[in-house]
Amino acid sequence: MVAFLDPGPSRNAEDAVLQFRAVQERDWPMIVWLASNEIQEADHSGLDVLWVEGRRSFKGVRRQTVVESDGSIVGYCSIEQDSLEQDSIEQDKDDAPNSYCVFLVADWNR
Repeated sequence: MVAFLDPGPSRNAEDAVLQFRAVQERDWPMIVWLASNEIQEADHSGLDVLWVEGRRSFKGVRRQTVVESDGSIVGYCSIEQDSLEQDSIEQDKDDAPNSYCVFLVADWNR
């Protein structure tokens, strides 16, 4: 099982209060913006939209959270656990039967 511990409010170097909370449907436009070329300073050539659709349509076990500062979303984190298809992948008995991905996007200028 994957779980986030909710640390409650915390403070950054400028004493801004950071609040962690579960992702809500209304958060996705801001998450799209955080993953965009404008914030990440890279040329993803539209991959940010595909990335967000992948996060929204994920079917495995997932824990995700957003971070707010002064009421604005400034970060998104997701830990995803996806069960491997036993029939399609040969595994040794010592191999882990699951794979995990961690995604973090943030406005590093805030």
